[in-house]
Amino acid sequence: MKIKIDGQRHSGMSWRRSCLVAAVLACSSGDETEKANKLGDEGNAAVTEGKKFFQDAEDKKQQMMQTRYPN
Repeated sequence: MKIKIDGQRHSGMSWRRSCLVAAVLACSSGDETEKANKLGDEGNAAVTEGKKFFQDAEDKKQQMMQTRYPN
């Protein structure tokens, strides 16, 4: 009994397996994840601070608009 191996199909599977291994290795770096999480936290803190400044400015604008000046 002869077993015939299709070379083209076999090489395609090897290529896909190589890509999968490369993707897993690229995603497995925990140090980069920690850096990204830190940057995300800093960005969220900056957004929160910006919202506080915006709200303070809106409150002052409303107060200014309600102030009546003598004629």
